[in-house]
Amino acid sequence: MVRLSLLSLLDGVLPTYFHLPPSALAIQGLQTIGCVLLGMTSRLPAIRLSLIFGPYAADSFFGTKNYTQFDAILAAYHDQGLIPFKTLSFGNGVNFTAGLSKVRTSPDHGTAYDIAGKGLADHSSFSAAVFAAIKIFKHRSMYKTLTDNPLKKAKIVEKRSPKKSQYKPPTQK
Repeated sequence: MVRLSLLSLLDGVLPTYFHLPPSALAIQGLQTIGCVLLGMTSRLPAIRLSLIFGPYAADSFFGTKNYTQFDAILAAYHDQGLIPFKTLSFGNGVNFTAGLSKVRTSPDHGTAYDIAGKGLADHSSFSAAVFAAIKIFKHRSMYKTLTDNPLKKAKIVEKRSPKKSQYKPPTQK
């Protein structure tokens, strides 16, 4: 069963970190056949911004290109989402971890020990991960600035007796 807290997290990350408007989220089921969201329908209004679709069968979701219709996909477990993601975007993809106090991105490839020192490695995914982290950090900072309460708390000042006005009208000639 998909946890509601993960949906809420994903729903909040898209506008905050990526400046996306209300989004379409896909949920992958834990099993490939007969996926059911148990007890979720009565609690879905807690998700404020997004349209939620699914659950989709994990074995065919990426192969049928269903992923192209969504802004984000919530997989039931790590390998269910990351393996197809790496397969489809190898060399260009960026893995982003949501819900941390710091921005964390990583390239879509591993350490590539088999080609280390041979001059064959491609840095484009690493560069994309660095630039994505910078962009996410800036978007998150801008979102915080735009959504902070602009009204400051007022200090309570004790009442004082009114003083005579210092204003003197100009004299007539």
